[in-house]
Amino acid sequence: MTPPSTASARMPGTVKAAQYVLTFQMAFGLVGFAAGIGGFFATFHWMLLIPLGYAAVSLSTVGWLLSRWSTRRRAVRRLIVGVETAYIAGGLALRAMDPGLTWRDMIVVVAGFPLVAIVLMLLPPAGRWFHVTSQSRPFTGA
Repeated sequence: MTPPSTASARMPGTVKAAQYVLTFQMAFGLVGFAAGIGGFFATFHWMLLIPLGYAAVSLSTVGWLLSRWSTRRRAVRRLIVGVETAYIAGGLALRAMDPGLTWRDMIVVVAGFPLVAIVLMLLPPAGRWFHVTSQSRPFTGA
């Protein structure tokens, strides 16, 4: 019996959970982005453009990484860990501007989904799943 090919190999549960976490993060981020746009147009408070710009960049990056998930390249895994780390740092920086937030609020609100995604992506099953390099991929171009 031949081993399954890399295209038909089954995705481990931890990797699938990380994909769901990123999808939920994207969905909740889009809802928050829509609420932020509504808040901006209701008040025309120009300082709202800073978090809206940050949200647009971070959401588009997470969406792009989700679209590249099926390539199974190591670079996608590394980029997910890097982007989620930057997401935590950026969120903490934005929320540090609000003096009413406590440390517990900042950690729970900012680091919930990204921290779970980072931990899941650093587990060994994710390392085995994202193992395809550009040299080991079959040529599929014309």
